[in-house]
Amino acid sequence: MERLRMLILQTGSDQGGLPGHQIVEVLTMLLQRAEADEQGRVLVNWDQTTRKIAYVLRLPGKQVSDALGVLVQTELAESAFDKLRGRIFIAPSLDRFLLLADFCQESFLVERRQKQQRDMQKVRKLEREFLQKLTGILGVEEGAHVIAVKDLSTRLREDHKQSLEYYEHVIHNLINMNIIMKENLELQGLVYSIDLQKYQAYLKAFELHPMFKDLLQQLTKGDSPASLVVREASRQSLKSELFNA
Repeated sequence: MERLRMLILQTGSDQGGLPGHQIVEVLTMLLQRAEADEQGRVLVNWDQTTRKIAYVLRLPGKQVSDALGVLVQTELAESAFDKLRGRIFIAPSLDRFLLLADFCQESFLVERRQKQQRDMQKVRKLEREFLQKLTGILGVEEGAHVIAVKDLSTRLREDHKQSLEYYEHVIHNLINMNIIMKENLELQGLVYSIDLQKYQAYLKAFELHPMFKDLLQQLTKGDSPASLVVREASRQSLKSELFNA
């Protein structure tokens, strides 16, 4: 259980705010470890399962128990009371839980991609804004140009009523892409050197993304039902090989 907890924490550290996805994922793992009865149902102790999931995900036990309660209100699960084992969580079909786990994972990835796209749009907007102001301050249109950090900070504050710190994250990204270089010169002190040609090429690359998206949609339209079945069969085969390896 400790190894499972560490695995979830390592691979799911960026999944904060989505406990429902995680509860389903860990619950499915626990159900897969349990033995099925003669009717093919998987039965696990409610309290023990709640404690295990809460421990692995660092969630309150009540939150996990409430989530199990939601599941038993659907066709995916049931609950019963046993004199020896206490309350029991029952999965009539493990295959359905596997489908639910797959759906949760795929929906999470979609949500994460959408959030990343929204975050990227904000970053790109700030990048354009910063570079436009920097270009105006430098009074140039192309080539590599240098400005002292303290002078840039002063001009931003006087001309645009903004601090240099407001663009700190944007500047860091542009430095990582070698669009802006930070140097310490003997006479001028700390300076930013900007290559506007590289920045224009950077913007051009993003302009191609809509074309790629349209192309992918056109290619997807060519999928026939038969090809989708083959693709799903291949995916299931690969999953089976990974589990049995």
